[in-house]
Amino acid sequence: MAMKVVLLGSTGLLGKCLLRLLVQLEQVDEICCLVKSEPSALETGIYEGARKIRYVLTDFEQIKNKDCEVRKEFNADAVVCCLGTSRKMAGSREKQRLVEMQIPLTCAAVARGSGCGHFLVVSSMGANAGSPWFYNKVKGMMEEGLSMMMFPSLTIVRPAFVQRLFFKQSSLLSKLLVLHPELFPAHFRPVSPEIIAVHLASSLLKPPKGTRIIYNRVLATVPVDIK
Repeated sequence: MAMKVVLLGSTGLLGKCLLRLLVQLEQVDEICCLVKSEPSALETGIYEGARKIRYVLTDFEQIKNKDCEVRKEFNADAVVCCLGTSRKMAGSREKQRLVEMQIPLTCAAVARGSGCGHFLVVSSMGANAGSPWFYNKVKGMMEEGLSMMMFPSLTIVRPAFVQRLFFKQSSLLSKLLVLHPELFPAHFRPVSPEIIAVHLASSLLKPPKGTRIIYNRVLATVPVDIK
């Protein structure tokens, strides 16, 4: 059965990797990408299979309003959220919280109300609503909010570090983690955005009954097949 997938964060590092996978899947017939601005084919690197992609210009802060036209797009088989940012990029804690928690939860609530059966999200290792650390606390609160919505299928991916993002850090440790990941325990090892995308696609094609949490040690050591 052909699937309609809504993708949030399709222009980011993880989202681009996943989008390149989704266009290749025969089970996926339509990919609705909610974006602030439409990227060119040169930016996405997608030519074959591009007919499956439909970009919808979106003001994410307006989705909570019931008269927002974009809300109808969430009538889909699955919604995948790859939204993410840093405090430096966001400009403040409040704006980071908006991207990391409030927008995902708003989109999930609209999707659940529209009959969507599977929500997939990229969270983080250490996500815990009771954490004293801001980022982990926000991710934990996002996960708790999603769990309360009772999706028939909920996939949560918890990477420790994403290689290309982590490599931008200048410390010797960060470079060592990326160049020689085998030296570090699997639960802490950086993983590539391509690996995260493959695990998301695999869970999309084989949705769980209830909640599936994909931990970093699984991302780092367990191969998956999406054929």
